[in-house]
Amino acid sequence: MFDRILVVLDNLENEQQQTFATALAIAKVFSKQVTHNARLMLLHVLPEEENSYQELYGISNLAYHLKRQSMDQENLDDYHQYKLQSWEILRSLHAQAKDTGITSDFAQLMGETDLVTRVMARRWGADLVVVKGHQPGDRSINSVNPNHPHHDLTLTDDLPCAILIA
Repeated sequence: MFDRILVVLDNLENEQQQTFATALAIAKVFSKQVTHNARLMLLHVLPEEENSYQELYGISNLAYHLKRQSMDQENLDDYHQYKLQSWEILRSLHAQAKDTGITSDFAQLMGETDLVTRVMARRWGADLVVVKGHQPGDRSINSVNPNHPHHDLTLTDDLPCAILIA
């Protein structure tokens, strides 16, 4: 049985609705048990602020450093706007879960998605991690976000629970 389902949401595009819907369906199935109440933790990992422009827009290290030298307030405002929009989407998904009778929490943290996912899974006591794969039959998640190809979370890594690629 899955009591605690960690839902790792990528950049919160429409595709993430499928990941959320999958996790919500699993929680509903297990919550129908008389003595069982599954809950969700909705997790969105932001790139670290100093790397935010590079990771959000997928530019190379050299181009990033050249751009960063001339990075103006508008770029920082874009990043802060992205954080606020992401937070609102998390709140909306949280409300959707609540409306269906599923208890949920949500968090928006900064860092590398694979590391933050492992830490959150351990600290929160997750029984299942639900993530979106990027290709049919995908058995690894490149930091969940395809713009972060240098970090791999694979099924063989040391996760304290099961993983479902939705």
